[in-house]
Amino acid sequence: MALWSACLGPGIVLAHDGPPRLELNAEQLNPGGALEVRGVNLTPEQPITPVLVGAGSEFPLGAATSDAHGDFTQVFVLPVDVMSGDYAVRASDPTNMFVDTPLRVAGTAVTAEDEGGQRDEDEPLLAPLPISPRVVSTPPQRTAAPVEPPAPPPQAGAWWPLAFGAAVAATLGLAVLVRRKTMSAR
Repeated sequence: MALWSACLGPGIVLAHDGPPRLELNAEQLNPGGALEVRGVNLTPEQPITPVLVGAGSEFPLGAATSDAHGDFTQVFVLPVDVMSGDYAVRASDPTNMFVDTPLRVAGTAVTAEDEGGQRDEDEPLLAPLPISPRVVSTPPQRTAAPVEPPAPPPQAGAWWPLAFGAAVAATLGLAVLVRRKTMSAR
């Protein structure tokens, strides 16, 4: 943490320092998309009411409760009928304290069948595969006799045991000859 603070420089606000704020997991979402909202330094242990505000409308997102530090993290689903445009996510508590942060809503609505959110640049665009009529065919009938499979080729490494045996036999034969010569010389 000290290294991180040193890299950021003096006066940079971290976690529980600074004014109340909202942090969003995205700057832009489709209508019906999942939005993770993190409240930081809000009023401790209070019910929080987040709403989507813009275009002359307010859309309630749900409810959350801040912890002893005044923080909360919760996922909310944007309404499917929200029009594209610039909005703010606003969180308020019973003391009338509120904070907001901008959010752009754009694209087509995400439905329950969709996985949610906009496509990342690294995700490929998928198109439906063409549907071709199902063709059922029967395998052709054989009229000729089955062909015998070819004999397996001889194994390449099968010669070395024979060579080893020949070398052992030659060594033993030579040893016997040398011994006989030394015996006969005595």
